[in-house]
Amino acid sequence: MPRKILLTTAAISALIVAAQAQAQAQPTTGAAAQDNSGQIGDIVVTAQKRSESISKVPMSITAVSAAQLTSSASKNLEELQGIVPGVTFPKQTTYGGAPIVIRGTSGQGTFLEDDPVAVYVDGIYQASNSRFGVSDLTDVQSVEIVRGPQGTLQGRNATAGAILIRTVDPGDELSGFVRASLADPLEYRVEGAVSLPVSDTFGIRLAADHFDERGYARNLFNNQHIGGQVASNFRAVLKWEPDSPLSVRLALNYQQLSNRQAAARWAATTVTTTGRAVVAPTPYMSLPGALEDQYLDSKLDLNITSHNKQKSPSAALELHYDLGSVEIVSLTGLSKATNDGTADSDGLGTVDTNGVSLNDTANGQLRQAFNQGHITGNQQTQELRLQSVGNGRFKWLVGLFGSRAFDKFAFDITNRKFTTAINQVAAFRARQVNYSGAIFADGTFRLIDELSVTGGIRYTKESKLFSNSFTVTNLDTGLVLTGPIRSAPPRAKWDDVSYRAGLNYQVTPDTLLYVNYSKGFKSGGFNAFGVGPTPAFNPEKLNSFEAGLKAYFLDRRGYVAISGYSNNYDNLQVTAGVPTGGVIVQNAASAKIKGFEIEGEFKPVDHLTLSGNAAYTDATYSSFRNAQAVGGELVDATGFRLPNTPKWQYFVQADYGMDLTSSWRANLQLSWRWRDMVYFFGTNQSRNLRGEAYGELGGRIELTQTDAQFSVALYARNLLDRRVVASEQVQFAYPVAFFNEPRVVGVALSKKF
Repeated sequence: MPRKILLTTAAISALIVAAQAQAQAQPTTGAAAQDNSGQIGDIVVTAQKRSESISKVPMSITAVSAAQLTSSASKNLEELQGIVPGVTFPKQTTYGGAPIVIRGTSGQGTFLEDDPVAVYVDGIYQASNSRFGVSDLTDVQSVEIVRGPQGTLQGRNATAGAILIRTVDPGDELSGFVRASLADPLEYRVEGAVSLPVSDTFGIRLAADHFDERGYARNLFNNQHIGGQVASNFRAVLKWEPDSPLSVRLALNYQQLSNRQAAARWAATTVTTTGRAVVAPTPYMSLPGALEDQYLDSKLDLNITSHNKQKSPSAALELHYDLGSVEIVSLTGLSKATNDGTADSDGLGTVDTNGVSLNDTANGQLRQAFNQGHITGNQQTQELRLQSVGNGRFKWLVGLFGSRAFDKFAFDITNRKFTTAINQVAAFRARQVNYSGAIFADGTFRLIDELSVTGGIRYTKESKLFSNSFTVTNLDTGLVLTGPIRSAPPRAKWDDVSYRAGLNYQVTPDTLLYVNYSKGFKSGGFNAFGVGPTPAFNPEKLNSFEAGLKAYFLDRRGYVAISGYSNNYDNLQVTAGVPTGGVIVQNAASAKIKGFEIEGEFKPVDHLTLSGNAAYTDATYSSFRNAQAVGGELVDATGFRLPNTPKWQYFVQADYGMDLTSSWRANLQLSWRWRDMVYFFGTNQSRNLRGEAYGELGGRIELTQTDAQFSVALYARNLLDRRVVASEQVQFAYPVAFFNEPRVVGVALSKKF
């Protein structure tokens, strides 16, 4: 079925291109609207696959505009931390994976599996960011973060929510911008875009971005800078709107990213002088205080420099065909990616945490453990919808979706007398083909002017064809052994029916009350490394109840959105490390997550804007009796908090703008983002396996010459220079810590034309 849906929708899309008539396609994108009266303007979102005011959409959405991305100096999703309630963007870990956490549910960070947060760029689904990284937010029109299961509208792998990124369309006139920034610790960024109206019906927009960050940390082993990255991104958007019902938009993207991770073993380690290095795993024993301070001061000692490179070209074709009261929408996506990297598995330099040399006294060999990965993949997706146009009593859509994804995985773990008494390489190889197809429908019917009902249903069928192998090579003797691969069926199939139902009451034109019940689905899969207690894992399913309020107040000088929710997970998928190397995904029997969120904006006077949000998240395992802990042992994690989920977090920002002269304007912005303590692993609660509560102060001062459309800005992040462990992952039964950046101070120049 999935393959047939993919072929069928692609064929129908081809017929649309050939069709011609006499109307214009309806636009589907929007942006924040702001008037000059000091009121808060409408923000248009597309979370329900049509353009609507955010205040009319009965779900929890935060829309980040292009102006907010610029003012916060956000070059990737990670730097939106705090701006969105109930969402955590952990520090990027090895091989580019940075699982996003929405309402307590986090991604897997594995190489063949998708995350429970579905990311869409220009309507096209992006696979797991360890393969197809969304590293660039250049020339983006808006970012919509939708919280709660989106199984009906966004499909599988959206149990936690969805992130919808829309890039900028070509304009009707020659226009664009150039922007450059320089900051300390040393980093620079140059970006720009230009719209070229080729004719009255055809336009092109070109955008490019280059970012170079030397790195805030220093490796004492070789005196190199680490913790930085270099990224280049290119995009071309072509839009054709002839005098006909047809509208065509093609976006071509290319991203290239190279980073050097700053990470260190975050547990005390003791080694022997001969033979096997590590005496016994001590993953729960904290480092000496002086060494913790040294690492937090960005002075690491690593005998291997962790780094990885990602390349990801993609294309997104969007077609609209207007039939009057309805329109046909086709979305075709093609993407390809490669990810190559080397990661330090031992997290040490020349001595252990007690000062004992890592050199084997028998032969002088430096003990090392590192891994090397090569991951390639490609993906094709096709969505076809028939949907109503306008604001009638019944707004509806029906559609088909099909996708095919292929991934190839090669991973070598080299162990030079670190956790073994010999020099060896464990080689893992895996391949997976994933077919997915769906039929869906969704609609909102207005019973009376103030009251409407919303409902949707989606049937998904998915299959995965998987194979893997495992060999161990003794580098001392050359002997090659084939490791035990746990038996698993080469193919698995799942199907699911997801649905949503809601009641919406428009108390006033500016006040909406809503209640929703929805279901999400994330398919099962296979463990790429072929290790651990189970070769495969089951689908996770979510049932969620949410109630909310959205309202403008004080003559639209204020806006507030409040929501409360209760989520019940079955077979929640959880990532765990393996002492011999690699990671697995296992199922927790059940999990319960409940909480509330509030966000808003207020203009007490014409020149001052106050905004902020707060979130409370109570996320625990209801039943997880055989959880694999960091050290490899099985524990009963029932009642433990879910990882990377602060109980409390909040964000506040003040923005003050004033005219200095008739052509010069000044803007001052201050922000504070804070999160509660988090556990990095849901199976352990030790001191060195958690991140302490902390906040970051940010600021920006900008001067704009309005006639010339030129601006200069001074900005800062983490002004108080607070250093903490931002995230952790497991390697060889030990936690490895990744750190937040120190204080960053920079200057940015921008010119529009």
